[in-house]
Amino acid sequence: MHRLLDWDFHVLALPPASAVLVTRDLLTQFALKANMDIPGEILMAFSVAIYKNYRPNPYHNFYHALNVTQVLCLLLALPDVAAQFSPIDYLVLSVAALGHDLGHPGANNLFMTRFDCWPSRIYQNVSVLENYHAASLFQILRHPAFNVFCSVSPTNFAPIRKRIISAILWTDMAKHFDVVAKLQAKIQGEMVLAEGIIVTLTKPYLEGLLLHAADISNPMMDFELCRDWAFRACDEFYQQNKMEEMGGFPPSMPSFEHFDEYNVAKCQVGFIDAICKPLFNSLALMFPAQLGDRATQLQKNRCVPLIIFRT
Repeated sequence: MHRLLDWDFHVLALPPASAVLVTRDLLTQFALKANMDIPGEILMAFSVAIYKNYRPNPYHNFYHALNVTQVLCLLLALPDVAAQFSPIDYLVLSVAALGHDLGHPGANNLFMTRFDCWPSRIYQNVSVLENYHAASLFQILRHPAFNVFCSVSPTNFAPIRKRIISAILWTDMAKHFDVVAKLQAKIQGEMVLAEGIIVTLTKPYLEGLLLHAADISNPMMDFELCRDWAFRACDEFYQQNKMEEMGGFPPSMPSFEHFDEYNVAKCQVGFIDAICKPLFNSLALMFPAQLGDRATQLQKNRCVPLIIFRT
């Protein structure tokens, strides 16, 4: 468990069997702390089911889900955050993180809508994949052999289900800029103290915000880890472009006409500037003692590609 609470823990270095065991052990720890009576075989079966229901995409795969869960645990461990959550909350949010991209096809919501894929029809082109991931997760949890909430009454399970769905829907990138704008407005309206900014956030807001942050946290990691994940994400972008061209559509990401190190670096710099820095710099203002070094690492990762391609 202590290995997971390290920003430089590289889940991609784990063999599949070890990654599944890490998942089971993480859930077991949270279940024990919450005094929940969950049989070990259910925790193991659920972990295996999650693994098997992720596709072998370059980026949106089981390892991404485990990585997001790991980072979410790091964020939940922040002192001002941890005080707001009970042990069962950690289990609930870990399940949400593990299932947040379940069954991901390796293409984005625009692709699903363009090709009129069945999830886009079911969810009427609104957070298509996020709704699909949440539904897929609860299909697994419906099975008694995989139900890690087996000791929770139906009455108490209803709000848990609602929280998991809500948190997963926060990972829709279409909502990102609105999320950041509201967070920055909240920070600017609060009192600034020496140790940081006291920001009053509702629990559902904080749950969704932290899962979304964990989902796009790769540039906060050590450069080699950041680079590894960046290549995987860009590999998917490139493959989606090719599928769109074959289907008669213009590529969603025309900058990926060629999948090479230069385009990956250019994409990563743009991703950091437009997406990551506004969110994580805001979080670093809230938690400077805990996240200040991560904001510094983010800036280092942003500069390294420029240094490489200037030399």
